[in-house]
Amino acid sequence: WDWGAAPSGEWRRRAWVGYSQCEVVLKHLSLVNFVAFLVSGGYRTLGDRVLGVRLMHQDPYAARALNLDYVGYFLAWQTFT
Repeated sequence: WDWGAAPSGEWRRRAWVGYSQCEVVLKHLSLVNFVAFLVSGGYRTLGDRVLGVRLMHQDPYAARALNLDYVGYFLAWQTFT
């Protein structure tokens, strides 16, 4: 059964219209949140923003372990080919 094809007075049609409108609003808010994330880097997702959750390092001064072996392999491959 297609809820969007239901007569305009039925609850199924009203629920479908309400859901569609909420979906559009949520997509716009997600886009705004993504732009705000690119600008400030605060919250990754809309759920993080609503809950006030941020990713934080337990120790901000701890050394980060980076494996750069593949970068070296890539540079060597690009040099020889």
